[in-house]
Amino acid sequence: MSVYLVAYSHYEKYIPALASAIARLASAQRLAKVVLVSGPDYAQQLTHSLPARVSRKKVISVVHDNIGWEFGGYQRGLDAVRPLMRAGDAAIVVNDTTGVHFQVDQESFAKFMHQVARAARHREPTLTGSINRLEHDVRVLELDAARWVRSCLFAINHPALEALNWKIYQPEFETGVRIGESGLLDMPGLVNQSMQDHINAWLISGPSGERWYGAETGKSAPTEGFLIKKAASILNEKYLSAKIADSGQLLRIVPDGRLDKVRNASRLMITGFLARW
Repeated sequence: MSVYLVAYSHYEKYIPALASAIARLASAQRLAKVVLVSGPDYAQQLTHSLPARVSRKKVISVVHDNIGWEFGGYQRGLDAVRPLMRAGDAAIVVNDTTGVHFQVDQESFAKFMHQVARAARHREPTLTGSINRLEHDVRVLELDAARWVRSCLFAINHPALEALNWKIYQPEFETGVRIGESGLLDMPGLVNQSMQDHINAWLISGPSGERWYGAETGKSAPTEGFLIKKAASILNEKYLSAKIADSGQLLRIVPDGRLDKVRNASRLMITGFLARW
């Protein structure tokens, strides 16, 4: 079993947080390769920030033009390890908001690392991370997207990447989202009305305290282009989980440690861990 790490940095000011996350992961799991994906202006700074326990011989540096934001970066990182990964392997994907906007306590981190090892051993496609859920019917490209793994820290095994044809970034989401006359996001053909309402409430119209942190009162209003890109990132996140879970098995750790399962024929799997967020 080999575990690869794809680490994506978008904000230079968050590099210390990402370096801390990499150090934590490297102390818990021997990493076959560490792929650093970042903009050209601070790629060298990110490499120099790595902990000593990460051998520079294991580092692959990938310059990302920020097309597709984090999912475009994740795609570039996974493309780099595709020739190296084999059956029985898994990839951990982390971005620079881990430790800033997404805190993982020690118990949750230990559960996550346990699930990474399980994911690598599974012959079924497996995605593991912190699971969020909505209680109403929300769909992306007709797939049930009521449960999804948060994309700031997750792991995916080789069978899942094969099932996805190694494509976790869907550029058509960005080209298919637009701003309507009402000033809200319109996503024709991509989502159902419930999902569109959910994303608009999260990014634009929801009450203060219940919106994405970047849309809260007191911050400068995001531009239309920014909102479209952010909505596309949300759709990529939800679609990844929906695609893996479609016609498959979803497994989630609940607070008392039992497993809550929804089974069906093809035995695709998502495994989740609890985290504070």
